[in-house]
Amino acid sequence: MLLLSGAIAGFAGSIELAGTADRLTETLSNGYGFAGIIVAALALMRPSGVAAVALLFGAVQIGGQSIQTMGVSSSVSTILQAFILFGAIGAGVLSRYSIRLDNNSTTQQESES
Repeated sequence: MLLLSGAIAGFAGSIELAGTADRLTETLSNGYGFAGIIVAALALMRPSGVAAVALLFGAVQIGGQSIQTMGVSSSVSTILQAFILFGAIGAGVLSRYSIRLDNNSTTQQESES
């Protein structure tokens, strides 16, 4: 499975290289690897969730590119993606831990007073 996915990724990269750039340049990637890592992390490494998260992130990237025509910086989409990532990480952490008040310690303090 690992070899197959690597072969598919290599084939997609060769199509990108041959179809748009005609040569290897430094700016060929456009951050696809970074976006892929974020998509996989938000999908919790489940193949069923990757498509939904990838569509969301693709829409955010396309929206960021199209908003440039109104004079807004293209960094807005990157910042929005970072907020989505940190929000999901924060929600995951906060859902695992909860804050509990210990009633026994408050009643002991009241009885000592």
